[in-house]
Amino acid sequence: MRIKKSYFIVLMILFINNMSGCASVPETSETDGIRYAEKENQKSAADTSGKDSEDEAHVQISEDGTCKVSLGTGTNVMNIDTVFADVDYSQVKTIEAKPLNQTFDPAVIKDTFFGGADTHEIDDIEAYDEEKASNSEGIIMQKKTTVDHAVHLENQDGTIIFSRSSDANLFYVNSDVETKYSVMSKGDGTVVKNNVNDQYTIDMAWEEMETMLSALGIQDMQLEYYEGCADGGEVYYSMEFTAMIGGLPIAEQLDYGTGSQQVPVVYGTADVGTSGVGTIYMDNMLWEESDSKESEVMEPEQLLKVLEESVNSGEITCSSHTVFNHVELAYMLTTDDWKSFVLQPVWRIYIPLNEIDSADASHDIVIDAVTGEIIWCQ
Repeated sequence: MRIKKSYFIVLMILFINNMSGCASVPETSETDGIRYAEKENQKSAADTSGKDSEDEAHVQISEDGTCKVSLGTGTNVMNIDTVFADVDYSQVKTIEAKPLNQTFDPAVIKDTFFGGADTHEIDDIEAYDEEKASNSEGIIMQKKTTVDHAVHLENQDGTIIFSRSSDANLFYVNSDVETKYSVMSKGDGTVVKNNVNDQYTIDMAWEEMETMLSALGIQDMQLEYYEGCADGGEVYYSMEFTAMIGGLPIAEQLDYGTGSQQVPVVYGTADVGTSGVGTIYMDNMLWEESDSKESEVMEPEQLLKVLEESVNSGEITCSSHTVFNHVELAYMLTTDDWKSFVLQPVWRIYIPLNEIDSADASHDIVIDAVTGEIIWCQ
């Protein structure tokens, strides 16, 4: 069972990044608040992804969105086996977003997350401070949105914590429950990548977490991945999830060691089981739309054409032994100053971190859904 703490994942990403088989990430430019990749002889998505009868014949996307295809030749082959979601591409927009402008009711927090027990507030919320943001080597250490609705509550003995360190974040932990789950995962507990049993399923665990969040008005979550663990009669699920906005998920993204202020961490995890909710962690996932503009995004057939060209050119290096089973149109969160934020439509083609069996090839590729340019390739 993985320990799903963001710092641990970042360390793994740093290692994988150093071993990456992708070409280096292109330089970026900015247009209307959106960061675009720059390449020599840059082409628009229409130029690089036009379809003809030959393209139609090899993309192999069925009417229900099922796609199983190999792109490239020789040892550099990208295998894709996925199902494209039913999306109205004409309605996808680029969104100007702002942190959720909502104060959570303290009484609701107390009843839902503390079981009605008495709580006290900890006065340790600090606003983002540019002067304190970087260490002596220039690496960004502090990344926060506004703190207008931030709060930090604990029960009397400090075993239950509810913290909203910034308006876009939420953290909850019941240390007694989480310790029990941690012992299970490190001991004799059996780990499975599906339902542990019919008595307590992933659907039950997911519903329990959704119920807690919906009490605060937080809805439209999407489950990305889960693992189950059982020890005797005890069961819990470790889940990765993300928030939905404008009908699309916000793509999970980590810093990849860049130290860039323009790459906010977006990460959601939870541990939920028969003993209750152990943790809920939402990093930069609470947003609302402030404005939007029309965007003409690539459809799946066009995406596959772009991927094929990038594999054939060597810009994307893949292993013929790996299969990309997650391909989704999503939003990538970007910012230049941590005051204004843009949710940019992207195609993300990836293998979940826990399923990667090789560090010498691409496993996470993000492509600008409008221009067809590679934003990152890890």
